[in-house]
Amino acid sequence: MPDSGPNKADVLAAARAQWPITEAAPTRCAPHFDRPTELDWNVGDVLRHVAMGVANAPSMVAAVIELGRLREDPTAQNTEGIAERADWTPEQLHNALRTGHEALLRVIEQLPDDLFARRIEAFGNVWFGDLLIALAAGHEGNHVDQALRGAGLEP
Repeated sequence: MPDSGPNKADVLAAARAQWPITEAAPTRCAPHFDRPTELDWNVGDVLRHVAMGVANAPSMVAAVIELGRLREDPTAQNTEGIAERADWTPEQLHNALRTGHEALLRVIEQLPDDLFARRIEAFGNVWFGDLLIALAAGHEGNHVDQALRGAGLEP
């Protein structure tokens, strides 16, 4: 087992690679928001879920730092979070994603480097950096790909 996980630079690189793709998705998918996806959500709802996750990411990071784990099951707010964003236009989703990414970027940049060498109890016993990559890039990347495929577009 390695003695540390991804460092801050690794997390920032993963985020910076994914975020432009995520932020472009609402505009790319706009004509197809009502199309089904491989999930139980349509294309628009998948992107609303992503926007919710981006908005919640800074508080999830804070909880992990405080508790060493997630405060709650991250899927607990899915229905409510999607419903709260049901009337959002593609432009509003894009703006929420961009603003949320900017907030998360500030959080990540301010984290002490030694924090990335900690193991935490979230989705198993993982490195803090692995969790941040999942929060900042992996989760949204998977869902954006699902939305794009549902819209009949290339991920």
